[in-house]
Amino acid sequence: SSQLPPRCQPSHTEAEMKTDEVGHEVGLPPELEEAAGQKHDLDRKSSTGTDTPQGDHREKRQHTNGDARQSAEAQAAQQQKLSYIQMAKLGYQELVNAIIRPPRADYKMEALGPPAFNFCGKRFTRTDFTLRTKRGYNLECSHWEPVERATDRIPVVIYMHGNSSARVEVIPQLSYLLSLGVAVFAFDFAGSGKSDGEYVSLGYFEREDLSCIVAHLRATNVVSTIAL
Repeated sequence: SSQLPPRCQPSHTEAEMKTDEVGHEVGLPPELEEAAGQKHDLDRKSSTGTDTPQGDHREKRQHTNGDARQSAEAQAAQQQKLSYIQMAKLGYQELVNAIIRPPRADYKMEALGPPAFNFCGKRFTRTDFTLRTKRGYNLECSHWEPVERATDRIPVVIYMHGNSSARVEVIPQLSYLLSLGVAVFAFDFAGSGKSDGEYVSLGYFEREDLSCIVAHLRATNVVSTIAL
Protein backbone atom coordinates (compact mmCIF):
# COMPACT_ATOMS: atom_id res chain seq x y z
CA SER A 1 0.00 0.00 0.00
CA SER A 2 1.10 3.57 -0.59
CA GLN A 3 2.55 5.59 2.36
CA LEU A 4 0.08 7.95 4.04
CA PRO A 5 0.82 11.68 4.37
CA PRO A 6 2.41 12.74 7.69
CA ARG A 7 -0.83 14.08 9.13
CA CYS A 8 -2.54 10.83 8.31
CA GLN A 9 -0.01 8.71 10.16
CA PRO A 10 -1.64 6.65 12.89
CA SER A 11 -1.19 8.05 16.33
CA HIS A 12 1.35 6.34 18.51
CA THR A 13 0.50 4.86 21.81
CA GLU A 14 1.97 6.31 25.01
CA ALA A 15 4.43 3.44 25.22
CA GLU A 16 5.51 3.94 21.63
CA MET A 17 6.07 7.66 22.23
CA LYS A 18 8.43 6.95 25.10
CA THR A 19 10.83 4.77 23.10
CA ASP A 20 11.99 4.78 19.53
CA GLU A 21 12.72 1.83 17.36
CA VAL A 22 16.03 1.09 19.03
CA GLY A 23 14.70 1.54 22.58
CA HIS A 24 15.93 5.12 23.23
CA GLU A 25 13.73 7.42 25.31
CA VAL A 26 11.91 10.02 23.32
CA GLY A 27 11.19 13.31 25.16
CA LEU A 28 9.09 16.31 24.35
CA PRO A 29 10.47 18.96 22.08
CA PRO A 30 12.66 21.50 23.96
CA GLU A 31 10.12 24.35 23.71
CA LEU A 32 7.38 22.11 25.13
CA GLU A 33 9.60 20.92 27.96
CA GLU A 34 10.42 24.55 28.90
CA ALA A 35 6.74 25.51 28.88
CA ALA A 36 5.87 22.49 31.00
CA GLY A 37 8.63 23.36 33.50
CA GLN A 38 7.40 26.95 33.84
CA LYS A 39 3.86 25.75 34.44
CA HIS A 40 5.12 23.38 37.14
CA ASP A 41 6.97 26.22 38.87
CA LEU A 42 3.88 28.42 38.74
CA ASP A 43 1.76 25.65 40.21
CA ARG A 44 4.26 25.13 43.05
CA LYS A 45 4.51 28.85 43.84
CA SER A 46 0.74 29.23 43.76
CA SER A 47 0.38 26.42 46.28
CA THR A 48 2.90 28.06 48.66
CA GLY A 49 1.43 31.56 48.26
CA THR A 50 4.72 33.15 47.12
CA ASP A 51 5.52 35.25 44.08
CA THR A 52 1.84 35.97 43.63
CA PRO A 53 0.11 39.32 43.97
CA GLN A 54 -1.78 38.04 46.99
CA GLY A 55 1.42 36.80 48.63
CA ASP A 56 3.17 40.07 47.87
CA HIS A 57 0.32 42.05 49.48
CA ARG A 58 0.42 39.82 52.54
CA GLU A 59 4.17 40.33 52.95
CA LYS A 60 3.78 44.08 52.44
CA ARG A 61 1.01 44.24 55.05
CA GLN A 62 3.11 42.29 57.52
CA HIS A 63 6.11 44.53 56.84
CA THR A 64 3.96 47.67 57.17
CA ASN A 65 2.41 46.43 60.41
CA GLY A 66 5.86 45.63 61.77
CA ASP A 67 7.14 49.10 60.88
CA ALA A 68 4.08 50.74 62.46
CA ARG A 69 4.53 48.72 65.64
CA GLN A 70 8.22 49.60 65.85
CA SER A 71 7.41 53.27 65.20
CA ALA A 72 4.77 53.26 67.95
CA GLU A 73 7.18 51.61 70.38
CA ALA A 74 9.87 54.14 69.51
CA GLN A 75 7.45 57.03 70.04
CA ALA A 76 6.33 55.59 73.37
CA ALA A 77 9.95 55.21 74.49
CA GLN A 78 10.71 58.78 73.39
CA GLN A 79 7.67 60.13 75.24
CA GLN A 80 8.66 58.21 78.35
CA LYS A 81 12.18 59.59 78.07
CA LEU A 82 10.82 63.12 77.66
CA SER A 83 8.51 62.63 80.63
CA TYR A 84 11.49 61.63 82.78
CA ILE A 85 13.40 64.71 81.60
CA GLN A 86 10.39 66.94 82.21
CA MET A 87 9.92 65.47 85.68
CA ALA A 88 13.60 66.07 86.44
CA LYS A 89 13.36 69.66 85.20
CA LEU A 90 10.19 70.24 87.18
CA GLY A 91 11.72 68.79 90.33
CA TYR A 92 14.84 70.90 89.86
CA GLN A 93 12.76 74.04 89.30
CA GLU A 94 10.71 73.35 92.42
CA LEU A 95 13.91 72.87 94.40
CA VAL A 96 15.34 76.13 93.08
CA ASN A 97 12.10 77.99 93.82
CA ALA A 98 12.06 76.60 97.34
CA ILE A 99 15.51 78.12 97.86
CA ILE A 100 15.43 81.42 95.97
CA ARG A 101 11.68 82.10 96.11
CA PRO A 102 10.40 80.75 99.42
CA PRO A 103 6.90 81.59 100.66
CA ARG A 104 6.83 85.28 101.48
CA ALA A 105 6.04 86.14 105.10
CA ASP A 106 2.80 88.10 105.25
CA TYR A 107 2.03 90.22 108.27
CA LYS A 108 0.15 93.35 109.27
CA MET A 109 1.87 96.43 110.61
CA GLU A 110 -0.06 96.00 113.87
CA ALA A 111 2.08 92.91 114.51
CA LEU A 112 5.05 95.23 115.10
CA GLY A 113 3.36 96.68 118.16
CA PRO A 114 2.49 100.28 119.01
CA PRO A 115 4.67 103.07 117.58
CA ALA A 116 5.20 104.46 121.11
CA PHE A 117 5.20 102.62 124.44
CA ASN A 118 6.63 102.56 127.94
CA PHE A 119 8.96 99.77 129.02
CA CYS A 120 11.03 99.43 132.19
CA GLY A 121 10.13 102.98 133.18
CA LYS A 122 11.37 104.42 129.91
CA ARG A 123 9.65 105.80 126.84
CA PHE A 124 10.40 104.17 123.47
CA THR A 125 9.32 104.94 119.93
CA ARG A 126 9.32 102.99 116.69
CA THR A 127 9.97 104.75 113.40
CA ASP A 128 8.98 103.00 110.14
CA PHE A 129 10.51 104.10 106.84
CA THR A 130 11.87 102.87 103.51
CA LEU A 131 15.46 102.70 102.27
CA ARG A 132 16.38 102.23 98.61
CA THR A 133 19.25 99.90 97.71
CA LYS A 134 21.77 100.20 94.87
CA ARG A 135 19.78 97.57 92.98
CA GLY A 136 16.73 99.82 93.15
CA TYR A 137 14.74 97.82 95.72
CA ASN A 138 12.84 99.47 98.55
CA LEU A 139 13.54 97.93 101.97
CA GLU A 140 10.90 98.31 104.66
CA CYS A 141 12.59 99.20 107.97
CA SER A 142 11.73 99.81 111.64
CA HIS A 143 13.91 101.55 114.23
CA TRP A 144 13.15 101.23 117.98
CA GLU A 145 14.98 103.66 120.25
CA PRO A 146 14.53 105.33 123.64
CA VAL A 147 13.19 108.86 123.76
CA GLU A 148 15.57 109.87 126.55
CA ARG A 149 19.22 108.83 126.34
CA ALA A 150 22.32 109.57 128.35
CA THR A 151 24.40 110.35 125.25
CA ASP A 152 23.59 111.47 121.74
CA ARG A 153 24.81 108.22 120.25
CA ILE A 154 23.95 104.80 121.64
CA PRO A 155 24.65 101.24 120.47
CA VAL A 156 22.21 99.65 118.03
CA VAL A 157 21.49 96.03 117.19
CA ILE A 158 20.55 95.25 113.59
CA TYR A 159 18.27 92.22 113.59
CA MET A 160 18.37 90.13 110.41
CA HIS A 161 15.47 87.73 109.94
CA GLY A 162 15.77 84.21 108.58
CA ASN A 163 14.69 82.68 105.29
CA SER A 164 10.99 83.03 104.45
CA SER A 165 10.52 85.45 107.34
CA ALA A 166 10.39 89.21 107.99
CA ARG A 167 11.28 91.96 110.48
CA VAL A 168 8.33 90.95 112.66
CA GLU A 169 10.56 88.09 113.78
CA VAL A 170 12.35 90.51 116.15
CA ILE A 171 9.32 91.06 118.40
CA PRO A 172 10.02 88.15 120.83
CA GLN A 173 13.59 89.48 121.37
CA LEU A 174 12.64 93.15 121.48
CA SER A 175 11.98 93.46 125.21
CA TYR A 176 15.31 91.86 126.13
CA LEU A 177 17.32 94.03 123.73
CA LEU A 178 15.64 97.26 124.82
CA SER A 179 16.24 96.39 128.48
CA LEU A 180 19.98 96.48 127.71
CA GLY A 181 19.72 100.16 126.83
CA VAL A 182 20.38 99.73 123.12
CA ALA A 183 18.39 100.69 120.06
CA VAL A 184 17.02 97.99 117.74
CA PHE A 185 16.82 98.11 113.97
CA ALA A 186 14.93 95.51 111.91
CA PHE A 187 14.09 95.35 108.21
CA ASP A 188 12.73 93.07 105.50
CA PHE A 189 15.38 91.81 103.11
CA ALA A 190 14.70 92.27 99.40
CA GLY A 191 12.36 89.51 98.26
CA SER A 192 10.98 89.06 101.78
CA GLY A 193 8.16 90.52 103.82
CA LYS A 194 6.94 93.88 102.54
CA SER A 195 10.15 94.84 100.72
CA ASP A 196 10.54 94.84 96.94
CA GLY A 197 11.92 91.90 95.00
CA GLU A 198 10.80 88.40 94.05
CA TYR A 199 13.87 86.32 94.88
CA VAL A 200 16.35 85.82 97.69
CA SER A 201 19.99 84.85 97.23
CA LEU A 202 20.82 83.31 100.61
CA GLY A 203 23.37 85.99 101.40
CA TYR A 204 24.81 87.14 98.07
CA PHE A 205 22.59 90.20 97.55
CA GLU A 206 21.48 90.34 101.17
CA ARG A 207 24.92 91.68 102.09
CA GLU A 208 24.18 94.67 99.86
CA ASP A 209 20.91 95.20 101.74
CA LEU A 210 22.83 95.12 105.02
CA SER A 211 25.41 97.59 103.69
CA CYS A 212 22.57 99.95 102.83
CA ILE A 213 21.27 99.75 106.42
CA VAL A 214 24.71 100.29 107.98
CA ALA A 215 25.38 103.30 105.74
CA HIS A 216 22.06 104.82 106.77
CA LEU A 217 22.71 104.36 110.50
CA ARG A 218 26.20 105.80 110.19
CA ALA A 219 24.79 108.86 108.48
CA THR A 220 22.27 109.58 111.27
CA ASN A 221 24.95 110.22 113.92
CA VAL A 222 22.66 108.75 116.60
CA VAL A 223 24.36 105.35 116.91
CA SER A 224 27.77 104.36 118.18
CA THR A 225 28.50 100.66 118.05
CA ILE A 226 26.62 98.54 115.51
CA ALA A 227 25.97 94.91 116.37
CA LEU A 228 24.42 92.25 114.17
